[in-house]
Amino acid sequence: MVLGSAVTAVLAARRSKVPQVARRAGWAQQPRLPRIRTDPEESETNFGRNILLSTGFLLSSGANKVLLRILLVSVHKYAFMLGVLTNLLYITVFGLQFRYELKTAGEQDDESQADSLKFALNGRGLRLLAGAGACEAAAFVGLPLCASHLAGSLLPVMSQGLLIFSMIFSWMILGKRYDPLQVLGVLVVATGVGICTWPNLIADFGSGAKAFAGIRWAGGLFLSYGCISFSLVLKELAFVRFKQWRRENGHKKGDLNLEMVNFATALWQGWALMLLWPVNFALLTKLDTATYFRAAFKHFHQAGVWLVAYLGVNLVYTEVTTIVLKQLSAVIFLLVNVLNVPLVSLFFCLKLPLLGAAPFRWSFVAGLVVIIGGLLTYNHKTLTAWRGSNDN
Repeated sequence: MVLGSAVTAVLAARRSKVPQVARRAGWAQQPRLPRIRTDPEESETNFGRNILLSTGFLLSSGANKVLLRILLVSVHKYAFMLGVLTNLLYITVFGLQFRYELKTAGEQDDESQADSLKFALNGRGLRLLAGAGACEAAAFVGLPLCASHLAGSLLPVMSQGLLIFSMIFSWMILGKRYDPLQVLGVLVVATGVGICTWPNLIADFGSGAKAFAGIRWAGGLFLSYGCISFSLVLKELAFVRFKQWRRENGHKKGDLNLEMVNFATALWQGWALMLLWPVNFALLTKLDTATYFRAAFKHFHQAGVWLVAYLGVNLVYTEVTTIVLKQLSAVIFLLVNVLNVPLVSLFFCLKLPLLGAAPFRWSFVAGLVVIIGGLLTYNHKTLTAWRGSNDN
């Protein structure tokens, strides 16, 4: 959905690593798991294509955030409904992709897909994907709700929470270990987020109770990215458990079907959103049910152009990201993501429709520089490997 900020291309045989490598680049825009088939070495041989793909990714990423922020001017009181609409779009698209995958699958894939369905509908697999869907449902509500109260320039900054939370959850749940430079990189990113956020909150909300309100919205947005991080870690754990499950049942090696994971997670996300409707009426709105839906329909109808544009760009961004993941090398995609943070943040300082220009502050630029330094430090292994391959 943002719904906020991103990865490297790997071989199809290593598709279960996608969530892990996505976090290396600090990518946090979509909870979707892309399907990757291209050898990363191929991506470094076509400079023109790399420039085109990188530009397309930057434009779609920026447009996704900008259109969301503009849309929220009109429908911020109905953020829950926006999450439901986006989820319905995801269910439709992911369902069609899964159906296409079933039709085009070979005989060997049929067995893997059948096992994927059994795993997803029973026991641990069901619990993991249902948990992932529930986390994404919380993010679908929390992200637009909190973002509507903050300056647009903070959206790509706060999305760095994905990297921070992912490291914590991966260590706690997956037992992953990080070297001192990676830990330092995450701490530097967290410092940069603080440098960018605090002066903006003080300037926008003032002091006292108003400042507390700003901290609450910023904290809610940050925690929403934590929900996406937890969802990604649960999906990654599902891939690991699926391989174990196949071995225990004497089956050949195979990966959990990605299209099925995306579709199943979207369905569970939808169920969770349905169960959260009472929370919406208890905490997020004072309107009764009938009045809420009438008002929501009116506001979404009035914002029709922006709504269609946002949902369309959201899908385009998802597909562009998937293509970029397939085609670009780890280093190129890392650098594109590093550029994405300051460019999109500073773009909000321009005069935009319905938004105007976010205040420009040099402290914000300083915080962005710190974030970039932290991202590069965290990804030091990728950069070192790339430099070594060029030396050879």
